[in-house]
Amino acid sequence: MQITLENMSKAQLIDHANKLQKTADVLQEKLARKDELIAQLQRMLHGQKSERFELPKNQLPLPFEPDPAHKAQQAEVHEQKISYVRTKTARPNHKGRLKLPDHLPVEEVEIYPEGDLSEMVCIGKEVTEELDLKPAYLFIRRYIRYKYADKSAEANPNHIGELPERVIEKGIPGAGLLASILIDKYADHLPLYRQVQRLRRQGVDIARSTIEGWTRQGLEKLTILYDHLVAETKSQGYLQVDETRIKVLESNKKGAAHQGWYWVYYAPINGSVLFEYQPTRKRAGPEKMLDGFRGYLQTDGFTAYKRLGATPGITPLGCWAHARRKFDKALTNDAARAGYVLTQLQQLYAVERMAQTNQLTPAERKKLRLEQSLPVINELGKWIPQEYKKVQPRSAIGRALAYCINQWDQLCEYLMDGHLEIDNNPVENVIRPVALGRKNYLFAGSHEAAQRAAMIYSLLAICKKHQVDPYKWLRHTLQNISTTRYNEVTSLYPQNFKATCSS
Repeated sequence: MQITLENMSKAQLIDHANKLQKTADVLQEKLARKDELIAQLQRMLHGQKSERFELPKNQLPLPFEPDPAHKAQQAEVHEQKISYVRTKTARPNHKGRLKLPDHLPVEEVEIYPEGDLSEMVCIGKEVTEELDLKPAYLFIRRYIRYKYADKSAEANPNHIGELPERVIEKGIPGAGLLASILIDKYADHLPLYRQVQRLRRQGVDIARSTIEGWTRQGLEKLTILYDHLVAETKSQGYLQVDETRIKVLESNKKGAAHQGWYWVYYAPINGSVLFEYQPTRKRAGPEKMLDGFRGYLQTDGFTAYKRLGATPGITPLGCWAHARRKFDKALTNDAARAGYVLTQLQQLYAVERMAQTNQLTPAERKKLRLEQSLPVINELGKWIPQEYKKVQPRSAIGRALAYCINQWDQLCEYLMDGHLEIDNNPVENVIRPVALGRKNYLFAGSHEAAQRAAMIYSLLAICKKHQVDPYKWLRHTLQNISTTRYNEVTSLYPQNFKATCSS
């Protein structure tokens, strides 16, 4: 006998209705996830990349209390786009013609009117400036060492001028050329094969394998500086950590690329940066690097950091920017709830901008945060758990709320010390050049090459943080690192090079 709705018992009807409801819920959730993904892809293609969030003028920043007509209001919000639409920041008025830098050399070209000027008097002049470029040029530095013999010596020993320390033992490149190759690749993301082509245009034909060897040897000279940097980084009392991927060729698998990872450690207080390569994203990498570290550790909440945060002596910090991105993605899923949180976070970041604009001391910044940020965070701390009970946990808004609940103590910790940052954005900014490099030279040639690249990435990032010319620093360092005493090698740090040059 076929079972139909007409011959079902009451219990069977209830069970059937429950199954249909569960199926509908699952399908609704899948549809919502697809809508969310489509909206995110559309924003990636056409939307603004900035994380700045503009509150509409007609929107009051009041706590959200859903009413029975919430779903209808939600639809209206989507159709009319009433709340939380990003707006482009207005461009400032143009300040006129670009002022050329004062430090550049000036080549003057005097131009007089044509014809006989003997009966005329010069009454003034007009000056027009243009910015021009002389392409970098190669030259040969030839060391000629004269030999002398002592006439009075019986053995007649020879005396010869001492050859300066070579950047690469018995190698051709000088410090300037080697520094240029390394800066072009790791700072300006120009692959070696393109550098070979450029040299060829200048009439110098050097095999790519030769330049690869120079690159390897040049980076190896920085190992001693990097080792000191590792020890110094671990001694800092406050670190931000993040990770980014890097493709690495496997030597035992022809053509195969391995997914490796750069773990990046940034010390906000002194501006030190440390890249370290690890073959995996497992927690063993940062655990080994941070063995013995004590202090604040700020992360985005990735699971690999959870155990580190539980280590005695380490205080975990959260990242409000990471939380904000989750609510930003949830705007298409639940504009009212996501928009409310974003308006509150906007207030937190306004406090941070105020502290930065007024150049507050750490003590003053802490005081300002406790006065203006703490009340906002306390309200969010009450509101978020209440609203989480009303949403689907696996929806975009559900995941955003859950992230805050799970990270709440870490997210609030920054209030307790004015030295601490509200988010992990500084270390994320450090990582961006690696992403540009990935697009250009695609992969590292080996695991060892990836770690050598980590060394130069670390030092170039410090150059950027301290506004040091990376080429001048690297040329100076390559020239002097072999003759610098071990206990004085930190004098070659980029920040110390800047101090030396300015004195």
